[in-house]
Amino acid sequence: ISAKMPLDETVGPFLSLTTSPRDYERHRATLLAAHTVSIAATQTEALLTEGKPAACTATVGTILGRFVPRFMDSSNNVRIAAAEGLAATMSLINVLHREVVRESEVDMESLLADIVAQKDRVLLLSNDGTQSSEKEAA
Repeated sequence: ISAKMPLDETVGPFLSLTTSPRDYERHRATLLAAHTVSIAATQTEALLTEGKPAACTATVGTILGRFVPRFMDSSNNVRIAAAEGLAATMSLINVLHREVVRESEVDMESLLADIVAQKDRVLLLSNDGTQSSEKEAA
């Protein structure tokens, strides 16, 4: 994967001033992983469309293991990035294992819609300036 991601533009140095260094680094790492999976899904789909073989070097469990814990992170920014990563992972699964998804009757569109809805919910809370636990307690 050779595409570059402007992490400094995406995360921005201002974030390091408003959050702890650990939150900032978790956010950067999660964004990078999400972007990498998104590129892999796009390139894999392009290869398969052209009739070329495509191989995934990581197992789905490894990829999901990168995002699922971060989806429950205390930082809203990390949770949003994790939701983007989960959506990209689901897209990659759909591309690589289309027959398995079809045979198991998994509604991938509904699953992706649920992930996007969760991301939007956290984004709303984030724009409100509170952590989700503070907002839900009120």
